[in-house]
Formats: sequence, C-alpha cells, structure tokens
Amino acid sequence: MQVEISYREAVVDEPVPAYVGGPFYEDFELLTMSVEEMAAEKLRALAQRLRPTDLADLAVMLARSTTSHEKTARLALVKFELVAKGLTNRLERVEEHLEDMAETYDVVVPELFPGAPPYREAEEIVWPRLEPLVP
Repeated sequence: MQVEISYREAVVDEPVPAYVGGPFYEDFELLTMSVEEMAAEKLRALAQRLRPTDLADLAVMLARSTTSHEKTARLALVKFELVAKGLTNRLERVEEHLEDMAETYDVVVPELFPGAPPYREAEEIVWPRLEPLVP
C-alpha cells in the first residue's frame, strides 16, 4: 500500500471510507479522497508534468460508471488554483502532454500498473471528456 500526503493543500471533498487489508490482513477502514477528487488531481497533474501513469489512473477513474464528471469538473476548479499563474491554456497543455506520452505510455505503464488500459484506449476514454473537465 502507498499513502500519499499533501502538505500543500487539504482534501476538498468529504473523505470516503475504503476497506483494505485482505487477503493478507483482516480488512480495516481508511479514509480516502473521493474518486472525483482523485480524478481532478490527475487532471491537474496532466497539465503540469509528463507522467504516463497519470493518464492511466485518470482513464480508469473516468471509465467508471459511478464517477460524476460534473463533480470532477467542480473539484478541478479548486485543484487548478495551485497551477502557477501565467501558464498557457491549461487544456492545450493537457492535450500536448497526452500526445507526448504516446511513444512511452505502452512501454512504461504496464510494468507499473498491470491492469491499465493501453494508450489508445486510455486516450479514447480521456480525450473526449477533457474540455468540460479542465477549467
């Protein structure tokens, strides 16, 4: 298990419980970010860096039928406040980063995230949803 703690910001949405442990330990509860808040974080990350696993994570979250895209867009407004002022169009930056990942995604991601969709599938999930999600 990996736990990531941000010292730059607080969780925006109400935390939700997740149960972890099995099959090696008895299940126990952790409070986590909502899927929509995690997706908003990944959108911001895609505007700021070139890390193919960000695309894989976002594709898996957005493909879930229970993920609210409206809630993700609302949370992205808050998350993007941390992006440095004066950057070019955020949507263009995300799109450029997605294109730049095309060559490395299918080499890097399978080793780090075995269940991730291949690049073309991830791109097909994420790209059409970008405009309403990126503030």
